[in-house]
Amino acid sequence: MEAPEDLVDQVYVVLVASARERKKLTYKDLAAAVPGVPVRGEKMSAVLRQACRRSHEEKNILITALVVNSTSGLPSEGFYELVRELRPDFETESAADVIARREQERAYAEFPRS
Repeated sequence: MEAPEDLVDQVYVVLVASARERKKLTYKDLAAAVPGVPVRGEKMSAVLRQACRRSHEEKNILITALVVNSTSGLPSEGFYELVRELRPDFETESAADVIARREQERAYAEFPRS
């Protein structure tokens, strides 16, 4: 599924703002911030995949590491699938929290506070 580009643009803007504030968002927070993006499902996954690819192409970061599950505090499995694809040099054996934290710190560094 390909997500509408306008939704990807809106999500990207929200994620950049979140990085500048050094904050993570839950999937529910993101859905509330961007009308038309559901809390879960294929549409959310497609939007996040496209936003992640864009951030990788433009900034060599995986900005969707900032979107986390409210219970675990970690991104969902779709994020880790992209890590394996886009960062084959990463230690894929690292714990999920280590991988997520590394990418969150990269996002925070790329978008310092204004």
